[in-house]
Amino acid sequence: MLLSACLITKDEELTLPRCLESLKGVADEIIVVDTGSQDKTVEIARAHGAKVYFHEWDGDFATARNAALERASGEYVLVIDADEFLDSADKRHIRAKLLESRADGYFVGIVNYMGTSARYQTSSPVQVLRVFKNGYRYSGSIHEQVLPAVIESGGRIETLNLRVHHLGYLHEFVVYKGKPARNMELLQRELDKDPDSLFHISNMMAEYMRVQSYEEVVKLGKHGFEVFQKNPNHATHLLARLLKMLVVALSMRGETTEAIKYAERGENIFPYLPDIRMDHAHALIEVGRIDEALPILLYCRELGDVKNPLIDTVPGLGSFLAAAELGKAWLLLGDTLCAAEWYLTSLRENTRQENIVWFLANLLPLEHASFRTQLYDVCKQDPLCFAYFVQACAVQGAKDWHHWISQIPRGPLTDTLIERLHWIEALTASKQSMDVYTKSNPCAEAQILLGLYYLEHGDTQAAQEWLADTDSRGQMILQWLSDGHTEVQIADVLMELMLLHARRLLTAWLPRAADKYTVLPTILASPLRDVLVEVEWVGEHGWECEFRANRAFQHGDITESVSWLEKAMEYPPSVRRVVIEADIALAHGNVELARSVVEQGVMIFPSSELLKRIASQLEVRQRRVKQMDELLQWIEGDEGMNPHRAYQSSALTMPLQVKLVKLHERAVECVEQIRILSEQGEIMEARKNIQYVQDIITFLRSSTDCSTEAGKAADASYAFYYKTLVKWYLQPSLIREEIESMRSFWESWIDTWKSVTPKV
Repeated sequence: MLLSACLITKDEELTLPRCLESLKGVADEIIVVDTGSQDKTVEIARAHGAKVYFHEWDGDFATARNAALERASGEYVLVIDADEFLDSADKRHIRAKLLESRADGYFVGIVNYMGTSARYQTSSPVQVLRVFKNGYRYSGSIHEQVLPAVIESGGRIETLNLRVHHLGYLHEFVVYKGKPARNMELLQRELDKDPDSLFHISNMMAEYMRVQSYEEVVKLGKHGFEVFQKNPNHATHLLARLLKMLVVALSMRGETTEAIKYAERGENIFPYLPDIRMDHAHALIEVGRIDEALPILLYCRELGDVKNPLIDTVPGLGSFLAAAELGKAWLLLGDTLCAAEWYLTSLRENTRQENIVWFLANLLPLEHASFRTQLYDVCKQDPLCFAYFVQACAVQGAKDWHHWISQIPRGPLTDTLIERLHWIEALTASKQSMDVYTKSNPCAEAQILLGLYYLEHGDTQAAQEWLADTDSRGQMILQWLSDGHTEVQIADVLMELMLLHARRLLTAWLPRAADKYTVLPTILASPLRDVLVEVEWVGEHGWECEFRANRAFQHGDITESVSWLEKAMEYPPSVRRVVIEADIALAHGNVELARSVVEQGVMIFPSSELLKRIASQLEVRQRRVKQMDELLQWIEGDEGMNPHRAYQSSALTMPLQVKLVKLHERAVECVEQIRILSEQGEIMEARKNIQYVQDIITFLRSSTDCSTEAGKAADASYAFYYKTLVKWYLQPSLIREEIESMRSFWESWIDTWKSVTPKV
């Protein structure tokens, strides 16, 4: 007998039939060890020809597994769970592979299903040893393993081209089986015995993640990382899994700085894993450091999706998901051209993404029939994507949207959307009879829509009557109305507000919204994006200050616009801010300042299509490389630019190496001027010095021999500090914290050149 399939069961009637069906034609026998089922599990197993045995559950999975193995007669054993099934295409080759290679053990790819049965996503196949020669035994009371036994015996291990689909992480099954509570109890026993086991620590973290106990995840994760630091040579896949969860949990708790710190550590240890980099980018975007997130997301795409991972990894982190996140990043920065391109890239790489349909439908010119037809055809392939597409078209008032409602397949995920769209369709037909329509089509969604409709039009009493008898969202809205200081969770009703074009409610509620940054991309892509300019933002974030500056500019109040712009400069730069400042400069007739601002913006955001277009319109040219004598020579009327006066008359006759020392001394003087001017609030004067130091770096880089390693290192250091100066130009608040590093850099080069300069 070649192959025995072994599994342990308890109340598995929902999934067991599919599991056993998948074993037909593969296993010579099926061994089922039941640990106390109260449902039809045993009957189902016997009906499929399985040999059924019973084992009293003692809280130890390895013992139960081994009870099944002891009854197996095959030369090889395939271990499978009742909530798993073999891939129909892969399983045909199993027996031939075993007969051909005769290895001691085989890795197979476990494909984990996550989400809900109605809408799930799958992991990349995680490599786990599940096929092995009969005679090996499991160890570990939970998340039991047989791999150590095979390794310790010196057995040969190969990879089997077999995917095993695992349904047990789907929400319905997790709730039905009560897995977290059971698993946490067993894992705690193991941790009591061995509190420094990264295997058990990471497994316990995973259980806490499932129940959203992020504080516990953080405690365990930090302890696990301390364990690793004591023995840093053991950077296994367990540490990667631990760091992934730790970074996410820290972000969920709002400890973003800590999340970024651990993400950076994870990237250094696991440079080829896109998962940690993606979580790092998420954390940076969350705190507005989007310019830093862009290269990380691009590098995720360079890495690509992980092949044959040893930990759960989501497909797309190195491809379509990174592209979608780049779309979101550019949207937040204020460049809809780049955003649309990246969302399109994401859709090309995976068409089953309802979360990006809204952005594509709003950012692409759907008024052109060709665009509308192409997106329609793509979305039609997936019911939920199509429902989201129709909803976006309804918000826009696009042609034919109401005819498409009947084409949306009904199901658990689309029913509410269909009800919502029918209500909006009725509203567009007749605004006078919505009470009658809602009464004749009673559902929570219709009542929410009607309540919001009345609120938008100022009829609070009618709104309260309709909202009082609806679901928890209705009660939430009533709470917002009764207490004007209550924080708002606007995401729960955002699509309803969009469909109603509820500008008044959005303007009133957005400043109070705890999730305003979460919903910001959705609004930025929508036809209601101009609402963001009219909101009375308090200026808690850079983007709020930018919208206030834009609003003042549109209203012709340049002074207030500049005031808000200066507040925005305390935060990381954005394309939006560059455009606003350029507009203000042009309003003052200062074309050179506008060019300078856009030039610096392009340096920070070289891929920005919007800034490229503006740079072309303003005829921004690459700055000329100034020569050393020109940089050293004092220009009449430019006293603020040249603090080093004593040697100007003799500068042109100095030896080259002496000139280099003087040039670097000039940079130090300018850096000090930048500090003084920025502290005095003289941003424009500080910028002149910033550009002067940039000119010095440009000359030095043009003169550096990059054919040598030393030259490459020098060029890289100059490039780094040039970019630092660009950031100072657009975000002067950085100067205070980075000034010492800049000064030390130039002083170190002074010392270097002095050491090789002959005395004069």
